[in-house]
Amino acid sequence: MEKYFDIHVTYGNKDGDGYSIPIIANSEEDAKQRAINERLFEYEDDVDDIDYIEEITKDEYNAMKE
Repeated sequence: MEKYFDIHVTYGNKDGDGYSIPIIANSEEDAKQRAINERLFEYEDDVDDIDYIEEITKDEYNAMKE
């Protein structure tokens, strides 16, 4: 069963510096791997700056995709 996730990447020193990647996956690890495979990170090494990966609702996912 696929779930919806928000991968949040933090960079810089100010609160709010970063971005989110909405993605559909089977687990947090699958979400991370899919984001890498689909080249969804702004920069390749951003994968090292993941702040969190959390499950979100379908409505939250759709709002992030707009």
